Amino acid sequence: MVRFFITWHKWVSIIFVVFILLFPISGIVLNHRKLFSHIDVSRSLLPDVYKFKNWNNAAVKGTERIGKDSVLIYGNIGIWLTDTLGSFFEDFSKGLPHGMDNHKICKIFLASNGKILAGTLFGLYELRNGVWKKVRIPTHEKRVVDITEKQDTIILLTRSHFIKTVNLQEMEVLELPPPAGYDGKVSLFKTMWMLHSGELFGWFGKIFVDILALVFIFLVISGTYYFFGYYIVKFRKGNPGGWLNRSMRFLLRWHNKLGWMAVLFLLILTITGMFLRPPLLALVAWSRVPKIPFTTLGSHNAWYDRLRAVLYRDDIKGYIIATNDGIYYAAEDLKEPLRRFRPAPPVNVMGITVFKPNGDGKILVGSFDGLFEWDYKTGMFYDYIRKIPGYRYPSPLVTGFTDDIRGEFYFDYDKGARPIGTFREFPAMPQEIADLPISLWNAALEIHTGRAYMNLFKEFTILYIPLAGLILLSIFTTGFVVWWKLFK
Repeated sequence: MVRFFITWHKWVSIIFVVFILLFPISGIVLNHRKLFSHIDVSRSLLPDVYKFKNWNNAAVKGTERIGKDSVLIYGNIGIWLTDTLGSFFEDFSKGLPHGMDNHKICKIFLASNGKILAGTLFGLYELRNGVWKKVRIPTHEKRVVDITEKQDTIILLTRSHFIKTVNLQEMEVLELPPPAGYDGKVSLFKTMWMLHSGELFGWFGKIFVDILALVFIFLVISGTYYFFGYYIVKFRKGNPGGWLNRSMRFLLRWHNKLGWMAVLFLLILTITGMFLRPPLLALVAWSRVPKIPFTTLGSHNAWYDRLRAVLYRDDIKGYIIATNDGIYYAAEDLKEPLRRFRPAPPVNVMGITVFKPNGDGKILVGSFDGLFEWDYKTGMFYDYIRKIPGYRYPSPLVTGFTDDIRGEFYFDYDKGARPIGTFREFPAMPQEIADLPISLWNAALEIHTGRAYMNLFKEFTILYIPLAGLILLSIFTTGFVVWWKLFK
């Protein structure tokens, strides 16, 4: 039986060694997005599906008209200046730090006082004399997901906080009241996500997971070295030499020692990772569990990492706030529990991508479940693209919307710019924009989730994570059994 475990541990590890090694390497990058935000990767190194064509791949989130014939178009491509005909495109990112991650724009907003603001992954920026200048926000998290206005007050929304400011210098940070009927529970998916990254236990947890990743890398490299060294010694004629034997014994000793010390934690990382991607994701996506005390998710803030978009509507004297699990009404004074709108348009688990006023009492709501015009007073909504009531499957994977350039267009993740109610075509994507690189963080995410191997695995790519997880579980288990039987 031990011989079987040795054979399995050795040959399965060596067959999948490249894929296995890329898990901890990409995981370290994913755990430190800000640190690696200035590093980019050419899209030519990835499958064709990652190349920009016709403004696809979430290139555009939205537009903002900042003058009579001046429009800013923004999203994963950064910020570009154009006109209402899209007759030219000029890079408008001066002042933003280097790196595509630093150019990912969540929102551009022209305030009534003339200030032009940009909410990004890593903070808030104001346009001053053609240059983006960073504005300090008094929260630990810096990601500004949306910007709106109530009279002369600018509203900034992070993923956890609601911020009010008039002059961008004095800011009031608010924690929104919990929703009506709040039970104190959190998403099981979010809990497993943060456990997988270590973020559940703050900076200490992330560093601990980084150390585990480094141990994992050592186990892979030392095991591979021992595998090839063993066969070199076995088939080499005469005395194989002492240095190879000594290095193999040294690496085997530490391979075994670090392996048994880390095996439990590596098993936990593997199991949690398996449930973060389809198809196993379906088992945890909508489940809720009690908060784990003394962890990041144990925060008293009921909206920790849940806020996504906000609008103030004068006709109902309050705010409409989109979250990761529904759309809510918040009274003007922000003192009453938030009330969930029912019915409301479907919003995909991947998150809301369009949240834009569209006339009195109506809002455009877009996500990977389509684009809908929603009457928030009556609850009625209809498919804004197909012009039919309700929801029909399948729906376009909507990543953005504009009505500032040649009419109304939505942006599909796969197909790019598509017209709504018109036969006009959106301006062609300039080669300068199409050639933009992808951030190292996003490239690492595609590798970590297996999507980067679509050309290799085709329609079976969706099974990559569960199968890879089972392979890793078998390697860790057989390795521990071999150590226990032969070395312990």
